[in-house]
Amino acid sequence: MKRTFLITSLLMMSYYAHSQFIVDSISHIGVKINPDTNYVVKVKSETGQIGGIYCSRASNLTWPTSDPWSEAIYGQTSHRGVAYSQGLRGISAASSPTGTGRCFGVFGAAQNATDGYNYGVYGVILGTTKGAGIYGSSYANHYAGQALTQRYAGYFYGPVKVQGDLTVTGNISGVMLSSPSPSSGMLLSTNHEQRLSASVTESLGALEVKSFYPKFRSTLV
Repeated sequence: MKRTFLITSLLMMSYYAHSQFIVDSISHIGVKINPDTNYVVKVKSETGQIGGIYCSRASNLTWPTSDPWSEAIYGQTSHRGVAYSQGLRGISAASSPTGTGRCFGVFGAAQNATDGYNYGVYGVILGTTKGAGIYGSSYANHYAGQALTQRYAGYFYGPVKVQGDLTVTGNISGVMLSSPSPSSGMLLSTNHEQRLSASVTESLGALEVKSFYPKFRSTLV
C-alpha cells in the first residue's frame, strides 16, 4: 500500500509539476527523460558537465575479509541461452560533425596500489570453457566475436601493431615470413610466403637462404 501511494505521488509530481524525475506505472524511472521499458532506470544528461552519472566508493570504509573488493559500479547479468549477456557495456560514438575529438568505449586508469598490481583494464576468463579474457576486433561487423578453440588471456581479430618492445615468454606459432623483392638477389624460399610453427630459434634455423651472383663475361680487346 505504501509503495503504491509513493508511486502515485511521484507520478503526480512528475506529470503535473513538470518534475525532472519520472516514474511510470510499472516502476520504470526516468531522469530528465521519459522512462524506457527496456531499462529500469534511464538517465539523460543535457548539460555541459563532464558526465551523466558519477558514482563514488568511499575510501574510509572497512571491507569484510570475505569480500575485500570495492566497486563504485558493479554490473552482473544472467546468461539467457543464445542471447548476448553483458555485465557492463560502454559505447562512445561521435555525434555530427564527426572527425573531431576522441572516443573511448571503455576507459580505465589505475594508480597508487601495490607495486605491480595496477591495471587500467583487467579481464579474466572464468570456469573451464574456451574463450578469452580480453577479445579485440578491428572489424565493425565482428562485434559478436567468434568461437575460440582454446583459452586465451587476449585474442585479437585483425591487424595488431606493437610500438615499442615486445617480450615473449614461450613459443610463437604461425609466423608468416614474406620474401623481399626479387631485385634484392635473395629469397627466403621458392615460395613468396612461408608459414612456420615453431619457436623463434627453430623458425630462423629452418630458413633457406639462396644467394644469386651475376655472371660476368669479359672480352679481350
